[in-house]
Amino acid sequence: MKLKFIEPTIIFSIAGFFIPSFTVMLIIGFQMLLMLIGLECTTAWKFTWFLTILACVIGPFLFFSKIVKSVSLENYEKVKKQLLLFNIFEYVMLQSSLSAFYSNPKTLCYVGDGQNGLELIFTGWLALPILIAISFVFEKLAN
Repeated sequence: MKLKFIEPTIIFSIAGFFIPSFTVMLIIGFQMLLMLIGLECTTAWKFTWFLTILACVIGPFLFFSKIVKSVSLENYEKVKKQLLLFNIFEYVMLQSSLSAFYSNPKTLCYVGDGQNGLELIFTGWLALPILIAISFVFEKLAN
């Protein structure tokens, strides 16, 4: 039996198509937390993007080195649960990171035209094919 990573990720992606507004709340909440500890709004967005870009680049390598290398048919169900957690984490990190290319801190902080939420939702949708591509790589390397 071949280990499958793409199918669970596609199932997550179907749900992921409908949840970007919820994950936007997590991203904005994190940015607001940074503001509460004293960072200025534009600096908080830059720091958020720095952290999420770093996390979405390092995350797949950590997941692969810790989880995928040790996967076997016996522990595949456990790995599928860990893949779901990875997909959620990576989805949010990608959503935030990609928003750095479609918006800027000044717009997000000081322009209230309603466009900001749409940009962040759009980047959530952009994250889905990237997640599927990452799972494709996992599947090829694990089998």
